[in-house]
Amino acid sequence: MTASIIGGLILVLAAVLMYRGNIFQASFCYICADFVWIYLTYLTGEYTGTIFVIIGTMLNIGVFIKMHKGIFIKNLNRELL
Repeated sequence: MTASIIGGLILVLAAVLMYRGNIFQASFCYICADFVWIYLTYLTGEYTGTIFVIIGTMLNIGVFIKMHKGIFIKNLNRELL
């Protein structure tokens, strides 16, 4: 099984979890899939893509930590500054 198939299966699992409302678990699956994509972009020599995926992964981990601590804004109707 190739890394792209593993990454795709992880993304499908994350989508199913998101559909069921398990956002915390889906976010963790997305982080795992991000590590697969980092590996794939590095393996193919796309170093610019690797940097962008690493930045996206760092942002995703930040959201995961905020959700875990309970300080994530859950109301979409809230006014921003």
